[in-house]
Amino acid sequence: MKKNITLLLFTLIIVFGSCEIFLKFLYPQNLDGWYAARDQTGLNILKPNTVYYHRINNRNIKYTFGEFNNRTTNNSSDKKKILILGDSFTFGWLVEDKDIFVNHLQNEFDNYYFVNSSVPGWGTSDYLRFLENYCNKLAPKKILIILNTDDVVRSWLSKMYEFEINDLENFDKNYISLGLDKQLNYDSKYHSIPFYKFLIKNSHLFIFLRQIVVDIKNGSFAIIKMEKNKNFNSFNVPTQDLKDYLNEAVVLTKMLFLRMKKVNEKCNSELNVIYTGWADYSYQLSKNNPTRKFLMEAQTFFEKNDIKYYDLTDQMTLVHKNFNDYLIPMDSHPNEKGHKIIAEKIIENIKLN
Repeated sequence: MKKNITLLLFTLIIVFGSCEIFLKFLYPQNLDGWYAARDQTGLNILKPNTVYYHRINNRNIKYTFGEFNNRTTNNSSDKKKILILGDSFTFGWLVEDKDIFVNHLQNEFDNYYFVNSSVPGWGTSDYLRFLENYCNKLAPKKILIILNTDDVVRSWLSKMYEFEINDLENFDKNYISLGLDKQLNYDSKYHSIPFYKFLIKNSHLFIFLRQIVVDIKNGSFAIIKMEKNKNFNSFNVPTQDLKDYLNEAVVLTKMLFLRMKKVNEKCNSELNVIYTGWADYSYQLSKNNPTRKFLMEAQTFFEKNDIKYYDLTDQMTLVHKNFNDYLIPMDSHPNEKGHKIIAEKIIENIKLN
């Protein structure tokens, strides 16, 4: 009996050890957890000097993050920096490091180091908070804010800043200040189980098995099976409406940009704002989407306040007519082809100006 138990234990060790080695080298798991974390002020930022494996909808992508809470490029970090801030489009959701449009910019302008610290889900308030927290430390020569279709609504819903909108015309009568710090508790109820923390930080096999349990619990396998049979021949630009506070949200975003300009001046950087034109806001965005309203007023606003602004909408008609050619299947984000055309248009405008 004792020999049988010893043999069983030895066999289990060999099996589990072999699985662990197999996963570590051929199908590594995310031992560092999620790719983003909260900083001391509640801002969601990328974890520095880590990697993250994103596997979904038949895509197997590896994100590599550098010392500046950024996705890395192939250039040397000791060159003058250009800081890039945006949401998931600019981050490069489900696209390899080398294929995102920021890396195409890096390849074109080799005399700079592009620091892409963009985080999925960010809006204008997050861009400002990142600059207030890290601009002086990074000391970028230039800053590029890349706008997308939900930046304004996210700023309104975010708790990054406290604000009062009393006057839609006179900004001096309005109020904005830092919001309360927000911290997350990353320890679940399972962290009290002996060895749980050790296993999730050191075992590829444990993370792999845990994810299978989560997928079964959430019905993910069934969802994937259903979605594979769907016909994805149409695409709607992802936008959120804010009907009741449409004008106030636009004013708040303008206040955030004015504060951003002051932070930028203290940081001694050149501020540039770009709307990639991924969606034609004149007809592809809902009329109740505050980002649409802001974009229609953006040229005048930025010129009045001496902020460089590039609107690429009219140059992206090919994308507007053929969205599915530039999209990740079963997703709303740009594919490799989409990132390439975004990069081409940004490069054209930067060189022209």
